[in-house]
Parts: sequence; C-alpha cells; structure tokens
Amino acid sequence: ISSYGCVFTGIGVTPTTNQIVLCYPKELKVYNHDYDDTNLVSLTKQFEPNIKFENLVDCCVANDNLFVVLDSTLCKVGVFNFKDNKLSLVVTWGKFGSKENAYGFNKPSSCHIDSKQNLYIADTGNACVKIYTYLAATS
Repeated sequence: ISSYGCVFTGIGVTPTTNQIVLCYPKELKVYNHDYDDTNLVSLTKQFEPNIKFENLVDCCVANDNLFVVLDSTLCKVGVFNFKDNKLSLVVTWGKFGSKENAYGFNKPSSCHIDSKQNLYIADTGNACVKIYTYLAATS
C-alpha cells in the first residue's frame, strides 16, 4: 500500500464516513472503504512539500475531518484537516523536552483521542502520558 515499501505505523477510522486513515513513517493516507468490497481507494498521497515529518509513529482520528499524527524523531504533534479529499495542516506543536514541559516530548510513541476530544500522548522517553484538551477547540 505504501510507496515506501514499509508497514504502516498507525491506523484510524472516521466515525461516520468510515474512511480509513493509515499512518506511515513519512506520509498519511486516507482511504475510502466499501465494506462490500475489500479494495481500498487512496484519496491522498504524501504531504505537501512544506510539511515536514521524519518518523510518524501513530495517528488518531478526532472526527471525520480532523486527524492527529505523532512524530517520534521531531517530538511533535500535527493536526490535519481533511476536506474535499485534501489534507491541510491546522497546527503543529511540540519539541524535545522533559516531563515537566507541557509541550516537551522524549520519544513519544502513541496517541489517542477520547469521546470528549481530549488528546492523550504516550511520552515513552519521559515515562508519562500527557493529556491535552486542545482538539475540542479545533473540531
């Protein structure tokens, strides 16, 4: 499925449109899925040239139009809007840092969004889980 010949690193499914979001180390793809057919149709390819990620390790879905990706190497979070079959970057945040720094990460490895739009990030290097309520304002 990937142009990089690698295995995807994260998966999400949009709640009402049932689109499948697959995260690869350097790209995010959104697929239409027909449950009567096993074929996936890619809607998006690589990020635009001005959007830089090095090692995406996970993705999660806030709603049908809002996706979050997590980069372990750059220690940053990216929030993307998906509309008219196009991904656009809404915001990024994060940097290498300690447990005490709210936006500092050390080898973040996983993300999850709950039903209240809170974003949970497993910060493996700092041995903690950081919780953000930011997504409620962007959805």
